[in-house]
Amino acid sequence: MLVLVLPFSGCQEKIDTAAEEEVIKTVIADETNAFWDQNLVALLETLTQDDNLIYISIGSNGYRERMGWDKNYAYYKKAASEDWSEWTDITVERSNWKIDIHGETAFVAYNQEMKFKLNGEPMTTHSKEIRMLKKVKGDWKISVIQWIDLSSFEEKGEAVGKEF
Repeated sequence: MLVLVLPFSGCQEKIDTAAEEEVIKTVIADETNAFWDQNLVALLETLTQDDNLIYISIGSNGYRERMGWDKNYAYYKKAASEDWSEWTDITVERSNWKIDIHGETAFVAYNQEMKFKLNGEPMTTHSKEIRMLKKVKGDWKISVIQWIDLSSFEEKGEAVGKEF
């Protein structure tokens, strides 16, 4: 029995962690870009489309959550058809990535700074972003989105609390 098992135990597929991390970062960027471009089709390609899809935001607008595919789809569909002409010059930068891949799932945390103009007025926000992704038919998809608006917890431009 060992003669049959040992040769195959060394044949497990090696995962290129760095390559997987880059793919995950791309999926996250694609989700954000599709959202701001109001491209519903491209946005949906980045998300798990099941009852486990979760969105949570914490910030100046309080705590909000959308649990499940039906609520998230309804939100994204509505957002894709709204007039966002007052939002211009949107840029997003991400840093301080923490990515932990476990087989077909990944935990991701990072800092995000978004610069934009709202009704012509320059604005900046920074947030702590958390994502859970899972592979669906071989492709990484976002299953949990958590956005924590750190700008909401500032005093005189200094964050309250400690970031990793």
